[in-house]
Amino acid sequence: MVEVWARQLNDALRYYNQAAALLEKSTDDALKGSFHNQLALLYRKLGTPELHDEYTDRALIEYAAASFHFDQAGHERYCARVENNLGFLFFTIGRYKDAHNHLDRARHFFLELKDVGTTAQVDETRARTLLAEGRVAEAERVVRSAVKTLENGGEQALLAEALTTYGIVMARTGRYLQARTLLDRAIEVAQTAGDLEGAGRAKLSVIEELREQTPAPELASIYQTAADLLQRSQDPSAGKRLIACAQKVIEALGAAEQLEESQGTEHSWEGFSFKREVLKSEKAIIERALRDAGGAVTKAARLLGFRHHQSLIALINTRHRDLLKTRSAVRPRRSHLFSQPRKIKKKVIRPGAERASSHISILHVADDQQIAKMVDEMFAAEEWHVELCSDGYDALDKLTGNAHYDVLVVDNDLPGLSGLELVQRARNITQRRRTPIVLLSGSDCEVEAWGAGVDAFLKRPEQVSKLPATINRVLKAERKKD
Repeated sequence: MVEVWARQLNDALRYYNQAAALLEKSTDDALKGSFHNQLALLYRKLGTPELHDEYTDRALIEYAAASFHFDQAGHERYCARVENNLGFLFFTIGRYKDAHNHLDRARHFFLELKDVGTTAQVDETRARTLLAEGRVAEAERVVRSAVKTLENGGEQALLAEALTTYGIVMARTGRYLQARTLLDRAIEVAQTAGDLEGAGRAKLSVIEELREQTPAPELASIYQTAADLLQRSQDPSAGKRLIACAQKVIEALGAAEQLEESQGTEHSWEGFSFKREVLKSEKAIIERALRDAGGAVTKAARLLGFRHHQSLIALINTRHRDLLKTRSAVRPRRSHLFSQPRKIKKKVIRPGAERASSHISILHVADDQQIAKMVDEMFAAEEWHVELCSDGYDALDKLTGNAHYDVLVVDNDLPGLSGLELVQRARNITQRRRTPIVLLSGSDCEVEAWGAGVDAFLKRPEQVSKLPATINRVLKAERKKD
């Protein structure tokens, strides 16, 4: 099993062959089920790249034997694992209908066992299957949910795989910056977990999915590190992907070289436009800044030396509109932000005086639409101004800006950046260090929440109704500090 995990597949097969004779003497069905399940996994890995019928047939036979022995031993959980493995096998050989059938059974078993972590693993396999079928929107929904669940667990290698799948999905939908962010995070998580091959596979995904959005020298660097991470792998699929990616990198380097040569020829002045070349260079610099900023316009503006992010937004809107898909999604803003500027007289608030409800501004960060709607209705009843954000990284972008918020209401279950991580980062932003923060969570993470720096913690959905009273309480406490 260790050799399979390390992708030393030939060594693993030698060990299994040695163990097979010993296993025949055993009457332990659970042991036999585990042996046949792991041997099927090995055959699957050996057979997938070239779709060898022999290896695939052997894997199916071993899975059938594993299912029989687990059933005899009364191990429903392991029967469910076999179903998940069968789903993955049928996905790899392109039998998608069979894959979905086995994944349906596996998911049903794990839900009955209340095993949300392995259910998320099944969902990640489902997302890959949907992606292979071209059902990208469905794949995005499924893998986003899987990542959210795995982020709350301890299986970092599984999280890295799910992040890689999520990054590929984002690339297929044209959201290249989000794709690169997810793939870079997958690489980091895999390396931290000690899964060097997983990190290498994520790097190859960058080359496969984001070749046109990545400079040729950077592609070459990514390929080199991927080759180093995969150098000891005996997984045939790794070698096949390395060869294909090498060809992509060579083509990119060749195209870049041809471009340099064409720009340096004697006839390069023919049809030359100084304005066009300046705009091209300007676009490349802005695109690089947006990528390094993860799509956050405010951060990209700071990298470029602009005093205000609106200057960068104006450039994108007027001269580089094709970069609009590169920046992070723009959330609807309150209409009064676009009204004509007017002078406002400073009003001295007497100690102890309550601030008018209509002046309270709240940033609500939540991905669950049902909870978000419920909270929005409660805030509307209080006549509070609310700005809704459904993504952790988008919320971080807003918090690094200068917009004023009296309170931050954050749900812990967010795509991209969890609520706890967002709270920790918010407390490191100068203008947000004293902003009251209320964290909502469906899981028991109250201790971690207080450690991150929240002012109040509420369990959802049972304590959501206490949110208005909690906000009034933390605002009152903050005024007393002043």
